[in-house]
Amino acid sequence: MEFRDTPLGIAVRMHRVFNESEGKSPRTIEVYDRILGALVDPARGLGPDVAIGDITEVDLREHVVLRFGRELKWGGKPSPATNNQEVRNLRAFFNWAFLEGYTEIQLLARFKPPRIPEKMIRVLTDKEIDGVFTAAKGSRRNTAIVSIFIDSGVRATELCGIKLEDVDVDNGTIHVFGKGGKERMVPFGTATRKAILAYVTHERPEDAACDRLFVARYDRPMTAMALWLIMRRLGETSGVERLHPHLLRHTFATRFLLAGGPSLLLKLALGHSSLKMVEHYPHLV
Repeated sequence: MEFRDTPLGIAVRMHRVFNESEGKSPRTIEVYDRILGALVDPARGLGPDVAIGDITEVDLREHVVLRFGRELKWGGKPSPATNNQEVRNLRAFFNWAFLEGYTEIQLLARFKPPRIPEKMIRVLTDKEIDGVFTAAKGSRRNTAIVSIFIDSGVRATELCGIKLEDVDVDNGTIHVFGKGGKERMVPFGTATRKAILAYVTHERPEDAACDRLFVARYDRPMTAMALWLIMRRLGETSGVERLHPHLLRHTFATRFLLAGGPSLLLKLALGHSSLKMVEHYPHLV
């Protein structure tokens, strides 16, 4: 069988093996699984049996248009950022397919990802932060989650990956594993220390089979989706309906600079690889 006759489903599986062998993060692989899974889905995409060499740019553009217009489970359409990521991942996959010899041309090479509008981020006010903590008051776990977000600025996936052994309560630090396998230590203050101790001592199951700090139902590790739902409920209860994990990260960064923290330390705290990623925070301040 010629490379161009390879079924799309097999090529997608080979691409996953390639990413795993390159040491790509679980989050990156998960995103490709979701986007390429829709591509090979018979109901939503081109199907797993179509020969990858027979796919045209028109086929892919029609697939992208349908993806842009789809209804999300929680209502509404995909955001420009979601659509941008979808196109970039599809382009990367077909660039890999071209380099591997599965396609004769580099499909989607001319397809520019949709632009992401630059919106002013409305970070949380002190009153809104108090409201979120009040909404979380009935759950020590949720209080600890909000405390860590506000006090350290970790990403949602990073928070879900924190293990009990990663937390040094005495010294007030958390060992965080970020994007691309990068590790860093993030500090937290007294209020967060109390929140973590209260959760671990009084609410987290002592005999939990899971080694993660935050445990969901049935002793399973907290997932990003579960965390998103927690934030949604807290947002509805507190009246801060725009609440989501990344907004807490933005709020931490802004408050850090307002307190006189330098941009270089903010870059290290957030786990960014360059200062360019933190340039918009001074503007928020």
